[in-house]
Amino acid sequence: MTEKDRAMIADAVLRLEPLVAGARTAALITHITPDGDGIGAELCLLGYLKARGIEARVINTESLARSTGSSIPAGRSRCSTRRSTTRSCGPRI
Repeated sequence: MTEKDRAMIADAVLRLEPLVAGARTAALITHITPDGDGIGAELCLLGYLKARGIEARVINTESLARSTGSSIPAGRSRCSTRRSTTRSCGPRI
């Protein structure tokens, strides 16, 4: 990671902090026909929220197969944090 990358991440954290201050839960969504960038951003933000002790869930209502080649249909995938120590991602059984 370069110094420029570190500076960009530090700036993003400073901008996010006031938006999530005091939050206990969060729902994360991306744009229609999610692509790798949108899903990657959701997962990155999920990790950030988890590190802050915020329970969060990623919700994508459209099939991931259409845009990513995944075989997980709409409504059958989930990523969430429960408390600050547990994370689950993957097909919902």
